[in-house]
Amino acid sequence: MVPQGPTHVSRIYVRATPAQVWEALTNPRLTRMYFYDADIECAAWKPGEPYRYVQVGLPIVEGSVLEVEEHRRLVCSFQGRWNDDVASDLPSRITWEVNPQPNGVCEVKVINDGFSGVTPTYNRVASGMTFLLSGLKTVVETGTAMVTA
Repeated sequence: MVPQGPTHVSRIYVRATPAQVWEALTNPRLTRMYFYDADIECAAWKPGEPYRYVQVGLPIVEGSVLEVEEHRRLVCSFQGRWNDDVASDLPSRITWEVNPQPNGVCEVKVINDGFSGVTPTYNRVASGMTFLLSGLKTVVETGTAMVTA
């Protein structure tokens, strides 16, 4: 069971199909272009399967798939591993919702919840999700990584 606590909700609008957004969420070739150079690994996108984001051979996020509605909704537990501060936090949850809009646009809504409090993971998600979603939008719309100075 994921503990209840504070929540972050983020959203962007992407000129893409739900299938294109889903591909960016589940394909390691694409996640490395926006998720801090990390490849996503998951044997099968179905409930109960473990997944992880791996950066230079080391896991930076681990968890398990909780719910899947292909091209629409992906819910996973979320355990940060990128440093000792977040590694000691209890797992939280991340929900990716892909909602088609008119004119070839999708809303991508991300809900990070189930934090045990205002933890290091909660604070890092607050500061990192806008950058991550900006990178996702760039990759989906242009096929290239977002360049930052």
